[in-house]
Amino acid sequence: MKKFLQNFIRPLDLPLLFAAAAASVFGIMLVISAVHNPPAGVSPSRLVLVQILAAVLGLAFTFLLSYIDYHFFEPISKFCVPIAVVALAAIGLFAPEIAGNNSWLVIFGVSVQPSEFIKLVYIVTLAAHMSKLGDEINKPKNLFFLFLHAGAYIAGVLIQKDMGMATIYALIFIIMLIISGFKIKYLFMCAVPVIASIPFIWNFVLKDRQRFRILTMFNPELDPLGYGYQVIRSKIALGSGKFLGAGYMQGVMTQTNALPAKHTDFIFSVCGEEFGFVGCLAVISLLLFIVARIFNNAKKSTDSFGKTILVGVSAMFLVQVIINIGMCVGLTPVIGITLPFFSAGGSSMLAVWLAIGLVMSVLRHRKKNWQEA
Repeated sequence: MKKFLQNFIRPLDLPLLFAAAAASVFGIMLVISAVHNPPAGVSPSRLVLVQILAAVLGLAFTFLLSYIDYHFFEPISKFCVPIAVVALAAIGLFAPEIAGNNSWLVIFGVSVQPSEFIKLVYIVTLAAHMSKLGDEINKPKNLFFLFLHAGAYIAGVLIQKDMGMATIYALIFIIMLIISGFKIKYLFMCAVPVIASIPFIWNFVLKDRQRFRILTMFNPELDPLGYGYQVIRSKIALGSGKFLGAGYMQGVMTQTNALPAKHTDFIFSVCGEEFGFVGCLAVISLLLFIVARIFNNAKKSTDSFGKTILVGVSAMFLVQVIINIGMCVGLTPVIGITLPFFSAGGSSMLAVWLAIGLVMSVLRHRKKNWQEA
C-alpha cells in the first residue's frame, strides 16, 4: 500500500493540488456567505450542495484523469474539432435563452454550460495542432489553418451569444500561439485589420447593451441604475471592507442583496467586503500561485504537446482571473466571466478541476513515448 501511494502521489504536483483545494474551500465559504440571505429565485441549500458536489467530483475526476495518458488525445484531436464545434453551434441554435445567452442546457433539472468543458477540448486540440507544426508554425498556410481552427470554436461560442466566453477562447489562443513560437511582428500585422474593423464591429456587430457595457466600464455613472449599477455597487462593497473586512457573513452590501450577482460574477467583491484587503490578497495569491505553478511545469516540459497543453490551461486561469477581478474593480467590461474555484456554478467548478486533472496527466505521463506505449 505504501509503495502504491508513493507511485500514485510522486508524479503529481502536490503544492498545486493543495492550492486548488484551498481555493475551492475558500470559494465555497464565500458562496455560503453570499447566499446566506439569498437573492430572489436562488435556492441557497441547492446551490451550495451543487458547489460542494462539483468540487468533490472534480477532485475525484482529477485523480482519474491523471491516469489517462494525455498522448492518447493527440491522434484523435482532429476528430474532436468538428464534433466540438458542431456541438457549440447546435447549443447556440437550440438551447433556451438564459440571461441573454443560449449557452445553457438543462439536464434533469440541472443547468449545465457545455462551453466550459469544451474549452478544455479546445486547449487540447490546439495544443495537438501547434505541436505538430513545430518550427513551421509561422508559415502562412499553417497560420491560416491555425486561425481557422480557433475561429471555428469562437464562431460556435458567438452563436451562443456569449461574448465573454468567446473572449476567453480568443485570448487563450493568442497566448498559446505566442508561447509556441508565433512571431510577434505577425501579431502586430494581425492587429492592424482588427483595429481597422473596430468601427464596423462597434456599429454593426455589437448590440446596444454590449456597447453600453463597454462605455459604462470607463464611466459607470453614465447609467448608475442600469449597466453601471453592478460596477458601482461592486466598488462600494470592495471599498467598505477596508483592510480586514466587516467579518464573515457581516458584509452589509452582501447580506442585504445590495450587491448584484454576488455569488457568481462578483464573488471577489464579497471577499473584499467581508475579508478586506487581506482576503482579496489571499484570493489573488492563491490563483496566481496556481497559474505560476502550471506555467513553471510547462517550462520544464520537454514534450511539445504536453507543454502546450499546460500553457493553454495556465492561460485559461490567468485570463479568467484578470477579467473577473477587472470586472469587480471597474477595469474590464462586465461580460459574465467566472472567477475560477470561487464563483458559484457547478459547470465552472467541475471544469477547473478537470483542467487541473489534465495538468496532472501531463506531469504523470510526460516522460513516456506514446508510440512505444
